[in-house]
Amino acid sequence: MRGRFSAISVVAALGLVACPRTEAGAPDRPVGRLVLERTAPVPRRLLDTRARARYCLRDSTMTIVGIDDRWSAALALRTPWPPLRQFTVDSALGAVGTAAVAARPLGDSAGGALIGRHGTILLDSGTAFSGHFTVATGGDSGGVTLSGRFVDVRADTSGCATP
Repeated sequence: MRGRFSAISVVAALGLVACPRTEAGAPDRPVGRLVLERTAPVPRRLLDTRARARYCLRDSTMTIVGIDDRWSAALALRTPWPPLRQFTVDSALGAVGTAAVAARPLGDSAGGALIGRHGTILLDSGTAFSGHFTVATGGDSGGVTLSGRFVDVRADTSGCATP
């Protein structure tokens, strides 16, 4: 559908917008953290790593990306700048105030991604991006519930990434 940004695109972006392991390329840019936990059916921390954010004025989209040796995760938020404080998660990015969340294990190339179907992302106030989220990936009887937070993620507002 036109005007909707698929969460699958968010997963694809994980391979293109990987966070560097070191800050040698940009030592003056602080890096925030992204934490992702599976809260149901079996609680487990999936990701706790450095995170980067980028705001694209052309799309009115903020993306937050984190990757480590085991997992990658991305959040995409449709928002004007300065950002809204509350977002409704769906499986695809839609109008302003919507968001998409996706995570994928890196060691299993045949495994599918966890894509949020519904949930909420709440931003804290402040100059750096901080907030928390809760997302369900499936229906009432199946699926995974994820929760997480991002802390002090500085938003790069220099422009949109090129494909």
